[in-house]
Amino acid sequence: LHREERVLVEDVRDAVRVATDLHAQEQRSCGGAALPPPIWPHIMGETVLLLLPLWKLSALAVAKGQDAFMRMVAAPPLDANLGAQRLLQRLIEVLLSEKADLLDIALWFAAEPSSAVLLSSVEAVEFLLPEAANSDEFTRFRKDGLLRIQENIPVLQSHIIRLSKQLRVLVSEHWRKVVEEVHHYLQFYLRVIEAFLDVQKEVRTFVHSHLFIEVTLGLPLMTWLAVEGGNRAPPA
Repeated sequence: LHREERVLVEDVRDAVRVATDLHAQEQRSCGGAALPPPIWPHIMGETVLLLLPLWKLSALAVAKGQDAFMRMVAAPPLDANLGAQRLLQRLIEVLLSEKADLLDIALWFAAEPSSAVLLSSVEAVEFLLPEAANSDEFTRFRKDGLLRIQENIPVLQSHIIRLSKQLRVLVSEHWRKVVEEVHHYLQFYLRVIEAFLDVQKEVRTFVHSHLFIEVTLGLPLMTWLAVEGGNRAPPA
């Protein structure tokens, strides 16, 4: 996945550069004193990369089956009520929609942050990830990434709502390309998970077969004789 990650990071950088240039052009066209470059495109770029663990968990939830996932979050210890489940489903839809708009995603998080906490909970990660898979990325997200996103979102919201309609449309077009690259990256991520599961299944089969052979060969001799003798008729 390293190649796909590099491509995604480059796309984010391009989108940040384009959004910065477009905003600066609009400011110049309005006249007045020169203003420093806007900071919100850089915050948006950082937020997109911070959101990757949530995107991965959303893709895993769909791949594993949302019904099963919702039953898990509704059960103890999470005990998510119907409203929380609906918000969680909506978050997954917002992140994975083909028409996803990063500006809308930012506003969604500003209005409803709790579903991200639920999706990245320890219980959800354990349910969605294959057994023995490394979950460090999601632990870091819970400890640091989610907090950073929650700090970024209000700043983004204050800038986004002030964008002119024309600028917002132009900026959204470029950020939509980033979302497309994220979805492309998720396809590769799911293939890696699928390959991991296949290998895990093969290892389990191998271990089970060899363990059976080792146990069988290690049985005491009298066990074999007892079984064999039990199938024979007693001597006349």
